[in-house]
Amino acid sequence: MGYWRAQYEKFKQAIADRSVETFFLASSENSRQMRATYTLLGNMTDFLEWLEYQAMLEEANMSSGSVFTTIGGC
Repeated sequence: MGYWRAQYEKFKQAIADRSVETFFLASSENSRQMRATYTLLGNMTDFLEWLEYQAMLEEANMSSGSVFTTIGGC
């Protein structure tokens, strides 16, 4: 399991456990010594979708700046 997939699953579990605040504090304080406060459900939903998107990119071995190209044709 890749990093982003693990974070996505961890965040879904935090939502189920109603411990989202702990997830954000642990994640942000460990990486950048910052705290983030989310007050709207839309923010959490957007973050969940963003994590899922990052996980899909990681699993496809792409980054958000990747461009599909093809060579050849008929």
